[in-house]
Amino acid sequence: LFTVAATTHYDFGAKLGALAAPRVQRWLSDYRPLRRTLLPFVATAPGAAALDSLLNASCTQFPNYCEEVEGLAHGSGAPLQSLQVLSLRHELTTLAGAAPHPECTDVLSAGIIAHNEDASPELKASAFLVNASIAETDTAYLAFHYPGTTAGHAFGFNHRARVAVTMNAVFP
Repeated sequence: LFTVAATTHYDFGAKLGALAAPRVQRWLSDYRPLRRTLLPFVATAPGAAALDSLLNASCTQFPNYCEEVEGLAHGSGAPLQSLQVLSLRHELTTLAGAAPHPECTDVLSAGIIAHNEDASPELKASAFLVNASIAETDTAYLAFHYPGTTAGHAFGFNHRARVAVTMNAVFP
């Protein structure tokens, strides 16, 4: 569990990146789809254009999260592009024409929601919980983080309404 209090999203990312640097570096090394599919794709002209377009759309709508990823790269010493690609991995996988990598399982039944991290065994050594507070946006949460990405790829709870959030990847 990493507890991080910050003023800005960039500052939060830099602090979390510094704390989790070995885990981020390990995930960049261990996550095979990044090395085998995603980074080679964005090294091509169509892949670079796709990444640029996705980043432009994402950062226009969600500038704080883009700043957080920049902070994560700075704090962890990881290449910014690798973290950007991880953040957009589902979209880029589809655009590359690659088969989706197995993802985790979510179940909703009779008002109970459950999330199982059964996708990438490599996450067992890399992922972590974060107790976060970011003053500039009055954000506070406890969430399971994939290394080098913002919260939201797995389960979490925010401070506003005690909302539990989980997600499953949905590919177009």
